[in-house]
Amino acid sequence: WAAHNAAIAPSAVMNKTWGPNRMLDNPSAVFFANGSLLMASRGGDPTDEAWSDGVVTAPSWTGPYTQHGMIGQPQSAGAQASPQVEDPFVWRDARGHFHALFHKLTDEHPSAGGHAYSRDGWAWTLTDTAAFTTDVRTDDGATHAFFRRERPHLLFDDDGTTPLALFTSLTNWSSGAPTDTDKAFTFAQSIAS
Repeated sequence: WAAHNAAIAPSAVMNKTWGPNRMLDNPSAVFFANGSLLMASRGGDPTDEAWSDGVVTAPSWTGPYTQHGMIGQPQSAGAQASPQVEDPFVWRDARGHFHALFHKLTDEHPSAGGHAYSRDGWAWTLTDTAAFTTDVRTDDGATHAFFRRERPHLLFDDDGTTPLALFTSLTNWSSGAPTDTDKAFTFAQSIAS
């Protein structure tokens, strides 16, 4: 392995200053036919766990990378300054529209899943509906409550547009387990079509 150290141009709202090699964190990219890319990556306030995911572009995987605005950034005055999402997973559907799943730390579904969508990859709408919750159902029909559910990833069918399974990280059984540990495991959930 060798460090690439591509140039990263920050934006006014997506500027991390806490390390030259860590300005893009947990990136998830969509590549276009010409080799350019659009990605979602953490890069907001480094003193906040969520930091807020934003749009990043580059002409190729080698960079240079340019940070843009936050995904789901509220437009109204007095709105929360940061959408409080992390761990993005971004993809394009069969229509060419963009989607992103997140670990969302705010609103009525804290520590569960957020979903944002965009027609062009620039103007994003962050929904208030949970994409997934901290409760999971196992094959035996039992429902289990967890403290956190994060780091979503999708497995797609052969055409690359229909999701088959959601993979997430589950942390701490809420019944009897201490919440000050970070023991986690991967959970695979089938997506019914």
